[in-house]
Amino acid sequence: MAASMLREAQMLPERFRFLLASASPRRRELLALLGLPLDVMTSGFAEDLETSSFSTPAEYVRATATGKCEAVLETLPGRRSDGRQDVVICADTVVTVDGNILEKPVDDAHARAMLRSLSGRTHEVFTAIIVAVKGRRAIRSSVERTEVTFSELSDEEIDAYIETREPFDKAGGYGIQSKGSLLVKGINGDYFNVVGLPIAGLAKLLLAELSPPLGEQAAQADGPPSKRRKDEGLG
Repeated sequence: MAASMLREAQMLPERFRFLLASASPRRRELLALLGLPLDVMTSGFAEDLETSSFSTPAEYVRATATGKCEAVLETLPGRRSDGRQDVVICADTVVTVDGNILEKPVDDAHARAMLRSLSGRTHEVFTAIIVAVKGRRAIRSSVERTEVTFSELSDEEIDAYIETREPFDKAGGYGIQSKGSLLVKGINGDYFNVVGLPIAGLAKLLLAELSPPLGEQAAQADGPPSKRRKDEGLG
């Protein structure tokens, strides 16, 4: 897969324009590792889905990412003047512990409660990734899961980390790629998934969607993107 992606990355921009539906600088930096030029277009999706209406964190995070992706697709023109097709890439990440979904903390007290719940324990990080091409009916999606184990954290350590202000734009209230790495004892799974964009999983979706068999190309008629989805990874 790696060789295929490296070769395709040189040719895909001739046929496609890539849009990252996220304002996250971390996701933009990770996507740049694939060597694809991209534009950023933030979604107007409210991201207020009720977590209790989903049976698993994977379903919830997939639905949120899909909502963000579809909101961006609706703003794009049907055809581009340069003949290329728009490809929207979207992701959403949540942390779960004790069956509870932890998103971004809203204040110091919320961040403190989150970090205490993670201290000395193993939690799960789920990231949903979506790839959709404007004008195609299919939305490809995958959900990656990684286990992260925290060290035992004292109140002093938690407060010191909160004082850095790093927790407040990150699911679960920590950033493993920065100062939050000091809180982590170990991980089991894809590190980039915890950062917010599993690169290998995304490359797999891009290759499947943008280099499909001829028979599959013929089946991709114009229509609303939500009519048919191709889900890969966790359910």
